[in-house]
Amino acid sequence: MTEDKSVEQEQQWIVFLLDQEEFAVPITQVQEIVKPETITKLPHAAHYIAGVANLRGEVIPIICLRKRLGLPLREWTPDTRIMVVDVNRTWVGLMVDAVVEVQRIASSQMEPPPTRSAGLAADFVKAVGQIEERLLILLDTAAVVRDKDSLGFHGLEKSSLTP
Repeated sequence: MTEDKSVEQEQQWIVFLLDQEEFAVPITQVQEIVKPETITKLPHAAHYIAGVANLRGEVIPIICLRKRLGLPLREWTPDTRIMVVDVNRTWVGLMVDAVVEVQRIASSQMEPPPTRSAGLAADFVKAVGQIEERLLILLDTAAVVRDKDSLGFHGLEKSSLTP
């Protein structure tokens, strides 16, 4: 008798909260998770850019994911975090309500993104992960930061930040 030794492909995702809903980004894109400190506002930046922050000597743009995804705003809480992610050689901070956990998600647990009629812009959703009764919205971080020039941080690619 032969055993099927094929192993289903799994990825690890960082699960976070926005407006009490669970979202996730690939762990391979997350450099670090920090508490928000001083964020300097940028004049004429897109409405969802909270500003820029200095993290260990590097100035990075901070995107308020609530604003970017069209969710209602709220004040920072002790659980608010900035996830520093690497998107196409650009460091970007994604401000979220709270970081919850690291979750393994198999490819068989991922469904195609919903249509625009589901409310959240489908352009930002890579897939929906189903873990038992939970649904996780798996974000496409490249889509979230796609239009770098209009975001007001053109030229902040990693290579331009190194002396």
